Amino acid sequence: MTAKPAKPFSYFIFFILFLFLSLQISFAGLSTSSQYTLSLNTEPSDVSIASVLNTSQKTIIVAINGRETFLLDDATGQPITDKVKIATLLDEHLRTTKNYSQTIDLAVSTLTSFDASKAARESLCKRITGLYTGPEDSTPCNDKVSCIVSCSAVQMCAGVVYAAGIVESIMEYRDDLAAYNSSFENFKGSMQSAKADGTRLTEAAQAFNSYKAAVSGINSNRLLTNCSDCFDYCRHYNWSMARLTAVERNLTYVISIQNSSTALPVRSDAILNSTNALLAYSSQRPEIKSGLQSRLKKMGNELNNSIEWLAKRMGVAELGRN
Repeated sequence: MTAKPAKPFSYFIFFILFLFLSLQISFAGLSTSSQYTLSLNTEPSDVSIASVLNTSQKTIIVAINGRETFLLDDATGQPITDKVKIATLLDEHLRTTKNYSQTIDLAVSTLTSFDASKAARESLCKRITGLYTGPEDSTPCNDKVSCIVSCSAVQMCAGVVYAAGIVESIMEYRDDLAAYNSSFENFKGSMQSAKADGTRLTEAAQAFNSYKAAVSGINSNRLLTNCSDCFDYCRHYNWSMARLTAVERNLTYVISIQNSSTALPVRSDAILNSTNALLAYSSQRPEIKSGLQSRLKKMGNELNNSIEWLAKRMGVAELGRN
């Protein structure tokens, strides 16, 4: 005995069940209020996708038929209609999802480690050139004469103090250190400020270029370098340039996030326009439905009148009623 084919009604029930389950999955995690708002503002034929934004205030972004349509405050289920708030929430979602603050913290931490790695050899070089400016230093190197005096106060330096170019190189090293320390603090401060204000990243990028130049200045100083007219007097810094590269990579990454953020006002405008249009349509939907029903009823009456008129003309009393 062959099995009976499934009735069309069975397929219909299966389809409705599948659609219901799909909607439940799409809206999973939404509050009852948010689900109610969605049901009020969508048509049965609409394809709606609701996603939770990565924000401190639980916010739902809803796309209807492929277009971002509104943001919902999940606690109240109410659409957000303030342009600034929409942009702020989108920005928070972007920065949180992309780990903006954490990346800046990592960059600053790596920068600090890079800076600290030079401490031992820098301290030694400053001592053997007379540049040490500790509490007991009574002969600071301010100009050529004072630099000769401070160098002469160190036994190792006193033996080369009158070698051609040695004092000038010590003075260059002093200036390189000053430029380095200034650019380090400037870049570090800019990055820390950019954590709360992304627009400071432009300043941070400029500060980083100055900082890299300062690092290069120290690396190429004649006291630390072995070349035809260099002295190779101090040991070359053993800092890890890979760390500096990592800092630059992190800086580039957060700048890309900031660039994405600058485009959010356009996106928030589009969402707000869609929100207002949908809410306007939803508020008019009962009136539209009532008007449609009235037109259909009128058309039905006109059709019946036409049938009756035609029946009288043809002498058929029941035309159109069988």
